[in-house]
Amino acid sequence: MTFPLPHQPYPTRTLAIDESNLLRRFTNSLTAAALHDYDYDCFVKDCNGDVTQDTRHDWQLVKRRDGLNIYRDNAVDATHRDSVTMVEENGRVSSFESSAPGQIQALLCVGTISGTLDDVMHGVKLEDHALVRGNVSLYHVYRQKSPTTVEVHVRAFWQLNGRMRPAVQTYACVESTIAVARVRMCSQMRKLAQLGHSSRSLDSEMDPSCCSLCRRWVGGCFTADKSCAVCQRVICRHCGTSKKLSTVTPHTRQVVTKRQTVCRRCQRKSDESVVVQEPKPAKRSKALSTALRQFTLKN
Repeated sequence: MTFPLPHQPYPTRTLAIDESNLLRRFTNSLTAAALHDYDYDCFVKDCNGDVTQDTRHDWQLVKRRDGLNIYRDNAVDATHRDSVTMVEENGRVSSFESSAPGQIQALLCVGTISGTLDDVMHGVKLEDHALVRGNVSLYHVYRQKSPTTVEVHVRAFWQLNGRMRPAVQTYACVESTIAVARVRMCSQMRKLAQLGHSSRSLDSEMDPSCCSLCRRWVGGCFTADKSCAVCQRVICRHCGTSKKLSTVTPHTRQVVTKRQTVCRRCQRKSDESVVVQEPKPAKRSKALSTALRQFTLKN
C-alpha cells in the first residue's frame, strides 16, 4: 500500500458534543499520566535513575539506538480481556470486554538526542492515513537538557489486533517507537525542502565554472558538474556534503529518498532557522506531544 492514499477509505464523520468531550477527557488523562511518569519524585527518584529498578514495572531492555534505550514491560498480561469504551448514537457512554483481544506491548523509550527543542518539535509530525489496524496510545515528553541535547521520555501502548505472531508484534512496535531517534534528521530535511521551495533564481552574472562559495574553479573535461540540491548553485566537492533528501514525484505522488549534495550555506541556514518563512517561536522548557490513534482490525 502506497501513502498517501488517493482516496480516504472511510467517510468523514462529525463528532457530537458528548463525543468531543469524551475524547478531550481521555486526552487530558493521557497528558496527566505522561507528566506523572516523567515527574522527578515519581520516576527518577524511586528508581535512582535506573529504569530496571522501578518496582512498579518489570522493564526489560529490548533495543538501543542513537542515545535512546527502549524497554518493554513484562508485567503486562498479554492475555487479559480488553475493556472497550464506545459512544452510542444517543450520546451514552458504554463499555464492554472485547472477545478477541490482541497482545498489548507496553514500551518505554528514554534517553537523549542531539539538537535543540525547536528542532525536535519541528520534526515531530503525526500522520493520519485513516487506516484501521489496532489500538495505539502514545505520549512524548521533550525537555531541553543542554544547548545541544534534548531529553526524551516516550510511553507507548500498542495493541495490534489480528493473528500476528508475538515476536513480530514486538519487533514492529519497538521499531516504530524508537523511530523518534530520527526526528532531528526529519526536521532538517523539512527545513531544507522549504529552503528549496523559497530559493530564488540564480544570478545571471554568476560564473558557472566557479564554486559559488570558495570561488574555486570547477571546470574541466574530467570534472563532473555539481550543484546544491537546495539553492541550485554550483559548488565544488569541498563545499558540499551528501544528505538524504526526500521528494515527492509529480506524477506518481510517491516519496523518493535519495542522497543529494547540499552546500554548506544551505546547511547552515537550516541549522539556524527553526521554520523557514515562519517566525521563530519563543523558548520553551518543556513540550508535550500526545498522539492518540484508535482503530479496529477487520479479519
